[in-house]
Amino acid sequence: MKVKNLGAMLLLGMSMSAISATEIHNKSSDLIETGHISVSDASTSGDAMSLLKRKAERAGADYFMVSRLTIPGHGSKWSANAALYKHK
Repeated sequence: MKVKNLGAMLLLGMSMSAISATEIHNKSSDLIETGHISVSDASTSGDAMSLLKRKAERAGADYFMVSRLTIPGHGSKWSANAALYKHK
């Protein structure tokens, strides 16, 4: 019973990592840009980054590169933009 549960947990962990988008800071030549995403109304910069990551994963991206992370005007909410990438 424990072996079956461990196997199921390992399989789930491997499948979750397969759909996880990773933040990058430089675009490599083996990546193709597939789109852009944006988020707004985040309470912190960390929340904005988490929202970007989730949105990138839902879009099926392998990677995302943040192009803007800011608090617009004199507001208190964060917003961000990112480009999405997949392997060629």
